[in-house]
Formats: sequence, C-alpha cells, structure tokens
Amino acid sequence: MYSQKLFPSLDYTFSFHVGLYTRMMQSEMCHEQEEAHDRINQLWNRLAGAQGTLFNAKKIEDFQSVGMKCRECLLLLAQSLAKPDMVPAGEDAPKRGDFIHWCELIANDIAGGSAAESIRTYLKQVSKTTWQLVNWLTHSHHAGRFDGVIATEATENVMETFMTAWAKYEAHRKRLLAHPHGKIYSIKSFWP
Repeated sequence: MYSQKLFPSLDYTFSFHVGLYTRMMQSEMCHEQEEAHDRINQLWNRLAGAQGTLFNAKKIEDFQSVGMKCRECLLLLAQSLAKPDMVPAGEDAPKRGDFIHWCELIANDIAGGSAAESIRTYLKQVSKTTWQLVNWLTHSHHAGRFDGVIATEATENVMETFMTAWAKYEAHRKRLLAHPHGKIYSIKSFWP
C-alpha cells in the first residue's frame, strides 16, 4: 500500500500507518475510548521501538537493548491493565516493577472463574516465561539477532494475548460501549 521509495523501512511504515489509523479513529471516539486507545498505542509504539533497535542491531549491547525495550513494553502493559482493586484484601500490592505478580493479579481478574481456568493459566505462564526471556536477553553476553526476534515476538504475543483477554472481559462486562452520537463500538475497535 505504501511506496518503498517514500517508506524505506518496515518499522517506519508501520509507525506511519499506526499514526494515521490513530488519527482516523480518534476523530470518532468518546473520551473513554480515546484514553484506552492512547494506552494501547503507547504499547505498540514501544514495541516498534524495540523492533527498530533490533533491525539496526550489530553488537551484543544492541541486542541487550532490545531486551531492555521489551521489558519496558511489558511493564507498561502491566501498568496499563493493573488496578488497585485487583489486589486481594489484606495483601500488599506488588511493587510497580513486579511484572510477574501483577500479571497474576490481572489474569485472576480478567479471566476469573472456572470456565476461564485455561486462559488464566496461559496468561500467567506466558507472561512469566516472556519476562524471564527478555531479562535473559538484557543480560546475555551471547545474544544475537535470532534471540532478539524471539524476544520481540514473545513480547508482542503477551501484549496481544492480554489485550484480547481484557477485551473479552470488558465485552462480557459491558457488552458494548455506546458512542454519544448513537454509534456503537466494540472494545476491539480501540486498537489498530
């Protein structure tokens, strides 16, 4: 769809496309939808930053930086979805940077009940193993391009999985959000 002469790299093209799509969507959104879309857009921009770093990586330090950027992306995901009321009564909230425990609380909240046990278990496992992977990449002295690809793809998978589970939870809770002008949007319409 885009000229390779004007858009020489995939990352640049992706960033442009997301920005264009964001502007189009925001012209028709209510305030709540705009806030949710902005949070999700920040996540995708962070991931695009990690992918851009990977694309240009040549040295071990560059690949370690990819791991750092994936970690930041995962932390932003948890901070975007976490709410204080997810912490069980009588327990202390995990520290802000405790990704694994926040993801456990988020999974318990957005995939609660016996019918969602498999989803809840998957959310907890995929977030924990991905966190361990990106931390390994951040400190590895033997990391290379393929390791960076695995880390960025795993990070993207966690983002998509948690956002989809969150959308399912919200859709179940609210069914649909009504736009003030009578137009109806599903939760999935928040992200590109």
